[in-house]
Amino acid sequence: MNVLLRAAALAAMLVPALPVAAQFLDMEVDAVAYRPVPDGVTLQVRSRGDSDLDLKAKLAVERSLADSGYVFSADAALILTVDTATEVENVETGAFGSTQMTQDEAEITFNVWSSQQSSILQGRRTGVTGRMQYRIEMTVYSRVNGQYLWRGTVTAATGPAGAHAATGPMVERLLESLGETEGAE
Repeated sequence: MNVLLRAAALAAMLVPALPVAAQFLDMEVDAVAYRPVPDGVTLQVRSRGDSDLDLKAKLAVERSLADSGYVFSADAALILTVDTATEVENVETGAFGSTQMTQDEAEITFNVWSSQQSSILQGRRTGVTGRMQYRIEMTVYSRVNGQYLWRGTVTAATGPAGAHAATGPMVERLLESLGETEGAE
């Protein structure tokens, strides 16, 4: 047990805490512009669902767009929708007695093994674990004719901080592509 405590203390000293936004640097953005979205245009922002993540993403979108000069109205000609989704991706793992931490180009691997019983942490086994993928989708379409002006999606593996912490940075990243085509082929 002493070995585990020392290993945890060493890991805490060697791997500094990352700012929340830095934990989500590996975001994938796909956006398609069908028509221009004018800067500062009046929009109605709608959440497609009523989950905590949907409402948090809607508020983050409104805050970010207001800071950029956009105006909001319930009867705006353009509607921006926000939708969120999480899914667990199955990932094959190595032995349960091994853990790995990575930051930038530094990598630390801990192998906690007993010389008599394989792993101190439940014996030598392999298995499947889940890694959460978080996705935010936005669309801008015309209230008048229903035609889409723009669609965009940002996806990231949210890691230990979770989807709630990722929402702000992911919304900001996707809104950088508002009205533009990016990543889609």
